[in-house]
Amino acid sequence: MAKFFVFFVMIGNWFYVEGATQFQGTTMGTSYQILIEDPLSSEVQKELPEAISQVLGRVIETLSHWEPRSEISKLNRDPRSTVEISAEFSKVLREALWVHRVSRGAFDVTVAPLVKLWGFGPMANVESPKMESVIQIRSQTGMSKIALDSQRRLRRLHSGLTLDLSAIAKGYAVDQVVERLSSYGMKNLLVEIGGEVRAIGRKHDGSLWRVAIQMPKGIEKVLSSEEGGGESFGLWKSISVIDQAVATSGTYEHRDSKGRHHIIDPRTGFPTQNGVVSVTVITQSCMRADALATALVVMGVKEGLQLISSLKETDALFLVEEPSSKIPTSPLNMLRAVSSPGFAKKRLVTSSRSH
Repeated sequence: MAKFFVFFVMIGNWFYVEGATQFQGTTMGTSYQILIEDPLSSEVQKELPEAISQVLGRVIETLSHWEPRSEISKLNRDPRSTVEISAEFSKVLREALWVHRVSRGAFDVTVAPLVKLWGFGPMANVESPKMESVIQIRSQTGMSKIALDSQRRLRRLHSGLTLDLSAIAKGYAVDQVVERLSSYGMKNLLVEIGGEVRAIGRKHDGSLWRVAIQMPKGIEKVLSSEEGGGESFGLWKSISVIDQAVATSGTYEHRDSKGRHHIIDPRTGFPTQNGVVSVTVITQSCMRADALATALVVMGVKEGLQLISSLKETDALFLVEEPSSKIPTSPLNMLRAVSSPGFAKKRLVTSSRSH
């Protein structure tokens, strides 16, 4: 099993930075870093790299649709309509089903064929799809076509239905690393994988963790929704968090040469067109924050804020493209920031650094 993990988790080196022990590496096609403010014994320092590698490797072994030997890849190739899945797979899928329900279908882990149709993902097309193709593929997707019982038996009601948990997997991996580190008694730490973050406790000087929110490339200014005159955000804003997770999803992350982005509205089969460029979510679980961020990009500001207001200990920041600023040479020239009341109280501040 160790040989399986090494293909995906590049183990870095421990070193000290500003009183914290830091660990960096690569996993799930991206980078990760861990900051631990608690004192560590030499024995624990020796154990942690392998412990972290095992946690991340297990997530990949279960949820990576890029890895042909993973559980989800095997499931997607399995012709049977009913398959028993692992406890780990079941935990993530149940959360995905919950987010799908509360978002009224805006979050959907069966949407991968549509993403591929629009030119994203493994072996994707590069041409714009025809309407007939979108309608046909959309009819073959939908989380209403899957059912998961208490015995972890997954039933697919449509032959050929496939799952893609990439919109929730990184957040889940963050939570799993936090749980593993907490099992050593650590109470002050930060884990980040590909921009998804969870912070526990405080920094060594007693201050709160600060998580930076990166603005999309090409922005000249972000206007505050509360201030008609606007505010220049620059490249970064940061927010203080304690015992919370932060995740961001955005249409700017993956765009092709034609300006199309990878976030598909599963209810229409087309890339979202509501003007939302990115959404940052703060809540207790990074897995939930990760999935909700994607769902809120699809839902848009009005519907999205209604959802956020119904959830406990959850807030969001939307960056929305200004219609008057749609300049061909700079499509992300001007954005408006709209946040839930709880997020607004966090007091975003300009910062060149995070953590």
